Amino acid sequence: MESDAVETKQVADLAAISVQSRLLPFWRQVPRAWFVQFEAVVDPLKTSDDQKFRYVLQKLEPSDLQHVTDLLYDTPATDKYATIKRRPIKGGV
Repeated sequence: MESDAVETKQVADLAAISVQSRLLPFWRQVPRAWFVQFEAVVDPLKTSDDQKFRYVLQKLEPSDLQHVTDLLYDTPATDKYATIKRRPIKGGV
């Protein structure tokens, strides 16, 4: 049983690396287009809300992160991805 758990984790780790390698750097000038491409990569994988939030954070540059620091320190319990997605589309980044 333990080897099955290890194998499952390894597959999940490889999938995460694959997703990260397919995500483009955040496009500050056209955030809506970036989120369309982002969702094209992650949605077929049934990625969780929490993981999508983390992927977005990984792709933001420091100058973009300064606009979402409140979300870093007081992360919403639900709808994390929708919350961080709204910010740059509304002009917050």
